[in-house]
Amino acid sequence: KLYLIDPYDAYEEYLEDWNNQMMTEAENTAKEKLGAFGNVKFIKKYSEDAVADLPENLDFVYIDGNHEYEYVKSDITNYWPIVKEGGILAGHDYTQSWPGVVEAVDEFANQRGLNVTADLWGDWFLQKPIEKEPETVK
Repeated sequence: KLYLIDPYDAYEEYLEDWNNQMMTEAENTAKEKLGAFGNVKFIKKYSEDAVADLPENLDFVYIDGNHEYEYVKSDITNYWPIVKEGGILAGHDYTQSWPGVVEAVDEFANQRGLNVTADLWGDWFLQKPIEKEPETVK
């Protein structure tokens, strides 16, 4: 199942060059292109509110929201717990153009001893470690 989360709202803190008309057009385009698939659920909420609407143990979460440090940090912190062991938390704009993304991702990874994998186009990912069961002593 694919969950798509977006408030489609050009709120004041959203510093990119979008307005609400453009947001509505983007929402309509997404629904036109993906609405025919029965396994897509659109959640029109801010990411911090939508996390409660998702199941746990997701295989993959991709973040491409507000690119300012505090928002990226919040998204990573909120969504990491619902990614299953061995799953992927990923996102976009891990570039010099978006230093808040790089700072938040690196900080989160460093605090947990994780490796950030990134490509030349700004995509990044973290893989959630698989916790090993303690071995029983015979």
